[in-house]
Amino acid sequence: MPLNRGTHRFILGFLFIFICLSSISVRSESILTDNHYGNGKIMILEYHKIGYPEARWTRTPENFRKDLQRFYDKGYSLVRLDDFLKNRVKVVKGRTPLILTFDDSSPGQLRFITKDAKNKAPSPGPSPASGEGTKSITSPQSEVASFSLPFKGRVRVGMGLSSDDKTSYRIDPDCAAGILESFYAAHSDFGLAATFFVLPAADPPNRLFNQPEYTQVKLRYLVRKGFEIGNHTYWHATLSKMDAKGVRRQLALAVKAIQEAVPGYVPAALSLPMGIYPQDKSTLLKGDYEGTSYRHIGVMMVSGGPVYPPGHPKFDPLRIPRIQATESELNYWIRYFDKHPEER
Repeated sequence: MPLNRGTHRFILGFLFIFICLSSISVRSESILTDNHYGNGKIMILEYHKIGYPEARWTRTPENFRKDLQRFYDKGYSLVRLDDFLKNRVKVVKGRTPLILTFDDSSPGQLRFITKDAKNKAPSPGPSPASGEGTKSITSPQSEVASFSLPFKGRVRVGMGLSSDDKTSYRIDPDCAAGILESFYAAHSDFGLAATFFVLPAADPPNRLFNQPEYTQVKLRYLVRKGFEIGNHTYWHATLSKMDAKGVRRQLALAVKAIQEAVPGYVPAALSLPMGIYPQDKSTLLKGDYEGTSYRHIGVMMVSGGPVYPPGHPKFDPLRIPRIQATESELNYWIRYFDKHPEER
């Protein structure tokens, strides 16, 4: 029996909609995939200074760009640390998640170029809280302790952002954030993500990137751009020398300083200065001091190699290893995963 014109149009329309929906479904599966890593590991890279000359704790802008290009060419994409800690990582299908962290809030990590930048030297940063001193930072050490504790945590991000920050500046294209933004503009499938572990009361030049007139603007800038702010204590304190109250004070005052710029922001992670743990390790997870509370869902070590994902029997949120971003360490682990792709 021949079909009339109305029935014919109905069938063609139905087929068209079916094909479109099928295409969308296939496309969505090819773009994003959940992090079913099995026994796979993830590299969390630990950078410090971006500047000159190349040294143990310094990566030049040129070498940092080469690092990003190398990882991109090897099939890696950046993901947020808090997404990893909550086990909700999504990456372009066929690519491998990679996490970047920056410790110590040094100037080369986030620098603004201002109209009078050529003639104006950075002035000392704001005074720390009453009764607090300031401390110079020292090089990280690999001394850590082994332990495991239960924990829960949640993070509220991006609250209270100001939309009226003055625009009399531009980001330095040779600072870490500027390099990351430029690379993302050219390679959007690489992603744009990094966690900056900041020091609100360290001696300059490590006090919140060393441009005191832009301290709060910079913290808002990071959150607005999709970067994360992490806790690195108030002044890079040696926590093993403090009692439980002293540890809580260090961690809460750091959060208070961050929230003065970004109200409601709760850092998801803590990076231990020099990798040294306090006697009472439970103070690292949550606590409060003089009305300011903190809650961390991950504690970063200063070394240790790649990390298993949350949910794996070997994952310990209080003992999350990282890879120091030196030439030798990067070469070793890139080659390692080239030889053992099943572990990625």
